[in-house]
Amino acid sequence: MRKSTLAHWQKAVDQGLPFVLYRKPAQGKVRLWQQQSVALHTMHPESRGFVMAPFSPTEPSYVFSPDVLTDFEWPREQRTGGYDFSADADAVAQNQHINLVSQGIDAIKKGVFEKVVLSRKWCTTHKKDPLTLFTALLDSYPQAFCYLWYHPKVGMWAGASPELLLKTKAGSLQTMALAGTQQVQGETDPQWTPKEIEEQAIVSRYLQQRLDPWLTEMELDGPENVKSGHLWHICTHLKGQYHRADFNRILEQLHPTPAVCGHPKEKAQAFILAHEGYDRKFYTGFFGELNMGEAGADQSELYVNLRCMELRGQVADIYVGGGITIDSDPEKEWDETVKKSRAMGKVLQ
Repeated sequence: MRKSTLAHWQKAVDQGLPFVLYRKPAQGKVRLWQQQSVALHTMHPESRGFVMAPFSPTEPSYVFSPDVLTDFEWPREQRTGGYDFSADADAVAQNQHINLVSQGIDAIKKGVFEKVVLSRKWCTTHKKDPLTLFTALLDSYPQAFCYLWYHPKVGMWAGASPELLLKTKAGSLQTMALAGTQQVQGETDPQWTPKEIEEQAIVSRYLQQRLDPWLTEMELDGPENVKSGHLWHICTHLKGQYHRADFNRILEQLHPTPAVCGHPKEKAQAFILAHEGYDRKFYTGFFGELNMGEAGADQSELYVNLRCMELRGQVADIYVGGGITIDSDPEKEWDETVKKSRAMGKVLQ
């Protein structure tokens, strides 16, 4: 089954037209979404299709029209093995990130913001073709939204995100506050530090405050521990009822969340754009199905673009970051980015 499916996918890759392959969390079905032209459609309030949005508010979001949709069964296979992360011993990159985090902590102490998420990009070489990488993501992260996205005018991205940004259907809305990261250690439950607990609480409070004017019958569930691959996170689920006419305004309120930007959002985002020193592009943006119910009905499912990489031939640009609060330790924050890099790095083995 896998061999014939991969042959079908390879034809889509070889065509050179825009496509996205994806599987939603905990599902056994992969969808191939093909656009039959190289047109680059930007997102507007009435857009319908598969959206890929960047972190920066000044950059365009792109939407693939649903020209050809094909679903495939994909039985999971267990993956084992590790990956050589010697590139993360780069002293220059380490010093740069530690200095960046120190600047963020100084800004927090001065009252500029309460939290900021700071990131870096790690470039590494590999020998895998895109479909082999994508299937490795599918097998490694069954509880994540896994995708392989390509547009000839933009490039190719792959990722496995555990974080729902927004899910709507028939007037109901769901989202989540996801933060905190620890490696899985056998069957042992994670023991969270006060810093990690507060970091997740900031995200949860933010979502409640931002959504309160727009939702009725709001309900919260959590916080609870959730596992994604070899990492633990803290998660609170939030749901309520909303008016479809408010969808785009709600999306503006949520993106980017404190989990990938900081709080207050505007000040944290300004700091990131001024100090990170590189373009996040689609990292910490969002992606997914937009207005894909019957006849464009109210049905969207969007995820935060975490654990992702840009593929440039045999080079992979892996994006990693972490939430910074007043209790952060710059060297530990560097270590956290190294651990997070394994989420994408291990599929390159």
